[in-house]
Amino acid sequence: MFIPHKMKRSYHSFLRSFRCSNRLVQSFVLAVSVVSIISFSLHSIIKSSSSISTGKTLSYYEQMLQNNEQDSSIGVKLEADSLLDRLRSGIRSGFNYRLTDNDDGQDDPHQKQQLLGLTNGEIDNLDEQHANLLPEIQHYEHQLKQLIDSGNLNNLELHKGNHHNDQSPNYVTLPKSREDLVREKKLQEYFKNLIQIIKQNKPRAGFELTSGARIIGSEDEFIFDRKYGSSGIINVAVHDHGQNFPILSESYLSKGLKIPVELSKELEKSHMFVVQELPNTYPEDLYHGEGIVMVAGGKFSWLALLSIENLRLVGSQLPVEVIVPTEKEYEKELCEVTFPKLNAKCLLLSDMLPEIKNSKLNIGGYQYKSMALLASSFEKVLLLDSDNIAVSNPDPLFNSEPFTKTGMVLWPDFWRRVTHPDYYKIIDKQLGSKRVRNLHDEVTPSHFYSTGKEDPINSIPLHDREGTIPDGSTESGQLLVNKKSHMMSLQLAFYYNFYGPRHYYPLLAQGSSGEGDKDTFYAAAHYFNHTVYQVKKAVDSIGYWNDQNTRYVGVGMIQYDPISDYDNLNHYETWLYKRQQESRAQRKQQQQQQHRGFFESLKHLLVDRENQFDGSVYNEHTFPDYFTKSKSKPLFVHANIPKLDPVTLRKEKRLFDPVTNHRVRLYKDQPRTLGFDFELRQWKLFERYFCEEGITLSYLKIAGVSSSDYCEFIHSEIEFLEKTTHEMFDI
Repeated sequence: MFIPHKMKRSYHSFLRSFRCSNRLVQSFVLAVSVVSIISFSLHSIIKSSSSISTGKTLSYYEQMLQNNEQDSSIGVKLEADSLLDRLRSGIRSGFNYRLTDNDDGQDDPHQKQQLLGLTNGEIDNLDEQHANLLPEIQHYEHQLKQLIDSGNLNNLELHKGNHHNDQSPNYVTLPKSREDLVREKKLQEYFKNLIQIIKQNKPRAGFELTSGARIIGSEDEFIFDRKYGSSGIINVAVHDHGQNFPILSESYLSKGLKIPVELSKELEKSHMFVVQELPNTYPEDLYHGEGIVMVAGGKFSWLALLSIENLRLVGSQLPVEVIVPTEKEYEKELCEVTFPKLNAKCLLLSDMLPEIKNSKLNIGGYQYKSMALLASSFEKVLLLDSDNIAVSNPDPLFNSEPFTKTGMVLWPDFWRRVTHPDYYKIIDKQLGSKRVRNLHDEVTPSHFYSTGKEDPINSIPLHDREGTIPDGSTESGQLLVNKKSHMMSLQLAFYYNFYGPRHYYPLLAQGSSGEGDKDTFYAAAHYFNHTVYQVKKAVDSIGYWNDQNTRYVGVGMIQYDPISDYDNLNHYETWLYKRQQESRAQRKQQQQQQHRGFFESLKHLLVDRENQFDGSVYNEHTFPDYFTKSKSKPLFVHANIPKLDPVTLRKEKRLFDPVTNHRVRLYKDQPRTLGFDFELRQWKLFERYFCEEGITLSYLKIAGVSSSDYCEFIHSEIEFLEKTTHEMFDI
């Protein structure tokens, strides 16, 4: 077999560095050699022929080749390159850290331990893994040979380990147009550069992880315990105000999480270099159009389907991209049959961005969302959590204020913002000493609620001061952004999430409720002075009271329409302007009637100003009263606790009062203005997919059940909901 000289040298270098056993090396070299032959063969085919004849049904790329030689040649070459990259990446990630035998064929446990960092107990499992490697390589070899013989790239199917088990495919070949492949290549180059910038500026110190948190990459050099000062972990709700609650001043917030000087200096350097090196723009044609994006995988793939169905039921026609993180989370039936019927499609993140595998990045949870924003093909994106249900059509948001004016719309959380003051020092942001806002009221002049003489360190809420992120933390179950205007913000948010668990999550939330990605997007936009509109209407709970009426059980969050919210803000500004004009006219009339001198007029002007501050014109209810439930329009129900998943609902017995064992409506206090029974709608969708269509889902297989096992459970709940549906509309 002929192998070019340069490739020989790379193979020998590879073999020397990993010291594989003879038998496995031979198989490995053969597999990689066949991969190389594909590249040369395809190149020859493209140059020498205007068609690829296989005797089978022509694939998309074969048809394109016959119709347009030049365009199709590019498409085939791009698909070949993409496929080869994935194969090479998979072979490396699958074998690099298991092929560690000596050249003489004798296993050396000490060498394995040194190379892999394994414990003695873990080394015992290697022999069994090695036994499975040869069939795996032979399977790759066989499939690659078929590819060469047929010339058809679309028929290649590779699976991991046991090839009769289709639950966890190692490679998933998704149909892609030429445009998809061109874009994917650009995305990979762009993302590789972004990852390199972020990794080169990795902080060498960090906090210990909280329970359940995950970290990307290797351990930090210095790990600090989370220690708190006299303020402790700070959880103050937006509606908590008055003398019984602390002023969240710079002084108070500084006494929460203790930030070691060494960590602060590391983050200062890291942040400074990252923002200097971030690209100012993205490749041409990388993003286009408008659409909705969700992250799926496991039971979240089912939740994504439920969310998409609800989008269509409320009239949304925008395309949806479902980001699937890894091959093992890919749902064949959903991605290839169900989603396309709903104008939705799956994007396999590990396929689009092989850098994730090559860098062995340990990414999970919140961190996928910031990556999904960069990976999605839309220029204007509504990012939704998969458990977030639309109750009215979100499509008009894209072409209406406030989005068209600001380029980013965020929604509020229940909690006040408790970002550590040191964060602003780390990002080198200068803070003013005056109060410029009153919580989420940024339009009322400060003299209505401030004397102008308060001590900025102790008496003014930190996030009411100039230069800080506005108060009211963010809930990231939904986010609307224009990449064209806010790409720098999204890149910085990705950096914040990349180093989130040990670094920026603690800084931004100080261990408070919901610590995670939620505040990274506003923080990033704030750094670049990008405009943001955060919905003024406070988030509401949705749930029910128990049978004894002694305990409220919240099961989700209601978020409101920013269009009506922005209208309410305009109404308030109009009222405030008229009120100020009336006040000025009254003062002028009084002055004319009394013929006051200059100093007497000035005295009365100061009295009027004090009257404004004393609450006669403006008080704590003036602004919020323009953003009540009756004046706002529900847009999303974030059904996060519990998830709308029949498996979880039955297992945890969430449909019954724990004391009386009576059935309960989980969403009993839904807004009457919805016009439909929210809970019944979801269970009808359960019935359709679990009982009528018998959907196949991997997470059900893993649990050892099938969708039909839940039909009796589903039918019983629907019967109860139909009997009580009148309660949702009775006043």
